[in-house]
Amino acid sequence: SELKEAQYINKSLSALGDVMGALDQKASHVPFRNSKLTYLLQDSLGGNSRTMMVVTVCPGSRSSDESICTLQFATRVRRINLGSAQKNVSNKNLEESLKKATKEMKQLESAKLRTEEQLLALRRDHQRIQDRLQASQELRSQNKDESRTIAVLRKTNEDLSARLLKEKGNKQEKLVDLENCQQELRRIQKQLLAATRDRDSLSKRLIDNESDMKELKQQLREAKDSASAANIRARKSNVIKPPLGANGASSRSTTRGISSTNARGRSSTSSVRSTSSVTSTSGSAEAAKIREEIRQLIETHDPQKVDKLDDLMGRFRGKEARLLEKMKARYEETKTDSSSSSSKNPTPRSSDVISPSDSVKKRSELAMARHAERMRKIRSSTK
Repeated sequence: SELKEAQYINKSLSALGDVMGALDQKASHVPFRNSKLTYLLQDSLGGNSRTMMVVTVCPGSRSSDESICTLQFATRVRRINLGSAQKNVSNKNLEESLKKATKEMKQLESAKLRTEEQLLALRRDHQRIQDRLQASQELRSQNKDESRTIAVLRKTNEDLSARLLKEKGNKQEKLVDLENCQQELRRIQKQLLAATRDRDSLSKRLIDNESDMKELKQQLREAKDSASAANIRARKSNVIKPPLGANGASSRSTTRGISSTNARGRSSTSSVRSTSSVTSTSGSAEAAKIREEIRQLIETHDPQKVDKLDDLMGRFRGKEARLLEKMKARYEETKTDSSSSSSKNPTPRSSDVISPSDSVKKRSELAMARHAERMRKIRSSTK
């Protein structure tokens, strides 16, 4: 705010300096209207009047610049010569008459305003009276309408009271029905809770039965696999016929081989079941023992597969006992086959060498096809 005030003061002084310069140069146009200060001093500076300007300066060093500027401005104003002042009587009389006329005009205007206000008040009173008359007429008509409305409202009130009584009765009936429904709902919820418990118990039983069924199917599948493997081994061993002179002996030995093979399959099935049960109850110590036995068997019969022992144990994780039984049965069969081949004549004659006939080949192929079909059906049924 102080800064704005200083700006306005400087602007006014600058305009005063311009006016002084124009008066000094006897210019045709003097800019009195550039500032309010010069406009107010117009009669004093440009008329028949004596003008005196007082300049105030401060001796302090802090305001030395402002003091110098002020003194320079005073020097500039001092050089201006406006001439001697003359008395102007006519202008004074004109001013007094103008003031008198202005005063009379103001009095006339105030009188006019008073008359206009009185007229406006009269008009307002007239309008107010007219409004009251109209309101009284409307009230009369409204009273007639209100009497009719009161009669209608009384009748409506009677109808509403009767309807309210009827709704109360209906509400009480609905409350009674709601209580009955809530009791029925509680009973149904209890039944539902009991049914849910029964369902949970039945689902638990069903899960247990399914787990038992899966275990039984697994055992049955293992037994079938071992029996089919034993049958295949027996059929493979009987592909080559014995010598022609020993048909009865060969048939008897074949029968014994098949029966021994079946017995071996049964024993292997029972041993697999017992081994699986022992494995489920035993811990890691039993698995390590079975792993050592398998490693010894592989080193004895097939040393080239010792490096693949880890992969083999990973594939049969949880079924180590079954793997051990299979490997024992396999290596025992290879041992018996090699011993039986070595016990034969090492230099047989060309007439003693038995070549499989076409009928034997067909029977073995049919047996293999039937076995593959049975295994496929078992897998599809288990899935």
